[in-house]
Amino acid sequence: LDVKSFITNVLLRCSLVGLLTCFVPMAVSHCMEQGFVRLILVVVSALLSLVAAAYAVGMNREEKDYLLSIVRDKLKRR
Repeated sequence: LDVKSFITNVLLRCSLVGLLTCFVPMAVSHCMEQGFVRLILVVVSALLSLVAAAYAVGMNREEKDYLLSIVRDKLKRR
């Protein structure tokens, strides 16, 4: 893996995932008063944002296909 590929395939993707992940929890945090419900909503929205951004931006086509095959296998076993 050369330096240019590393920067675009790893560092850039990870940076974009990090940036995209923070917007929704920050919006939830600013729109609500302090309390336990806000804490739970911020944590849940952060997790959902992270999963969505990691899937949409952080994974390439092969990684997405692999993940979907694992999920399909788990769902078929039930």
